[in-house]
Amino acid sequence: MRLRPLAGIRVLDLTRVISGPFCSRLLLSLGAEVLKIENPRGGDDARFFAPFRADGESVFFGLLNSGKQSVALDLKSEAGRSLLLRLAAHADVLMDNFAPGTLERLGIDPAAIEERCPRLIQLSISGFGAGTPVSARPAYDATIQALSGLMQATGFPDSPPLLLGEAVVDQITALYAAIAIEAALLERERTGRGQRLDLSMLDAMLATMTEYVSAFGGGRTPQRSGNRHPISAPYNCYSCRDGYVVVAAANDRLFERLARAMDHPAWLEDPRYRSDALRRENVEALDREIEAWTEARTAAEVSRAVVAAGVPCAAVQDLGEALEMLESLGRPNRVPVDGPRPLKVPVLPWVAAGEAESGDAASVPRLGGATGEVLGRLLDVRAEEIALLAAEGVIGT
Repeated sequence: MRLRPLAGIRVLDLTRVISGPFCSRLLLSLGAEVLKIENPRGGDDARFFAPFRADGESVFFGLLNSGKQSVALDLKSEAGRSLLLRLAAHADVLMDNFAPGTLERLGIDPAAIEERCPRLIQLSISGFGAGTPVSARPAYDATIQALSGLMQATGFPDSPPLLLGEAVVDQITALYAAIAIEAALLERERTGRGQRLDLSMLDAMLATMTEYVSAFGGGRTPQRSGNRHPISAPYNCYSCRDGYVVVAAANDRLFERLARAMDHPAWLEDPRYRSDALRRENVEALDREIEAWTEARTAAEVSRAVVAAGVPCAAVQDLGEALEMLESLGRPNRVPVDGPRPLKVPVLPWVAAGEAESGDAASVPRLGGATGEVLGRLLDVRAEEIALLAAEGVIGT
């Protein structure tokens, strides 16, 4: 049986696209009930992201939202806002990733909700945080990568700044959001009160950039170093006969093992390579010598020899190869994802002792598919009233 520490916790999730939905997916995986509040006219933008499953649902949307219950409310209507506030009285967490001030403009005052529902935890995700001079400035993952210094320090020295391929800012923000919510739930057990949490994407990214921030604190602005490590060497991606490998020998002990694995004991006596700092100063020469060795071999041969010596090394795989490797490891928490190319992905990246494989694929929520059931179950709204609200466009079913 999978551990479900958040069983009994109900989340009202007003978020869209990645950062918030990724956070609530984590909470769902830990046992929480997630009511995904969507606009009846279209819903989450991610519903329209290609590719699509055979039933027309977005694979991307399904990855982040399967297992949630879609409740479609028009929050621009007084009746829709009233239903949300009534639902908040039955929830433990209310989360949004609107621009600061959006809820207030809709007539939903977080301070009033806090007074009405003192045990409720409210979390808002935005680019720069509420109350800052740029709080209304729109933000996407890419713009925060640019503003945080991450993009300037990513890529090769002679190339333009490089955007990381995954939406790392959104996903890192989601992880911090989940931690903040779980901490607030624990604090509520002690105090009996909820909290209002304000989470900035820029703060989340800078809080994560430990290597770059520490380098800057030491007087050095991080610069683009390609696949090399900004401090240690050898630490790079090297070409082989049939592909590439990454070798990471980030200390003297690992470098000694690497030198012996590559049959170059003379490196250990070379004054240019006697310390990590010296190796970094002479990285061009060292990388040429290493690549002369790797280019004469296949990626598999290099990886076997270097890993056998106890040095971190890996062939560069494409995503398909990575997912095949994942399947071969046989760990729990892998769930099927339906789409043009069916696959299995992790839900939670940790395994509790004795935890069994669940293998259950939760269904993708149809827009508004749970509205009637949720309003009836939690608010005692009668079927005829639900039909009237749907006819008026206040809800979607």
